[in-house]
Amino acid sequence: MSTAAPLSSTPPARPIACGEEPDAGFQQRWDAWLARGRAHERRARQRLLVVAIAIGAAVLAALLAHGPFFS
Repeated sequence: MSTAAPLSSTPPARPIACGEEPDAGFQQRWDAWLARGRAHERRARQRLLVVAIAIGAAVLAALLAHGPFFS
């Protein structure tokens, strides 16, 4: 289980200095950044699952081929 906090879809609050215009496209870029991060995590977990299953199958096959389990 992960102990990391879930990603939020809202940016952290940042005070705007006097005379500074807020960036109109910031929220769109922030949401796109978060979406790319979630997609990357999903792909990484899927790959890890595939690798874990493949390693488990190889270990099981090796144990069954060389072990006296069914003698």
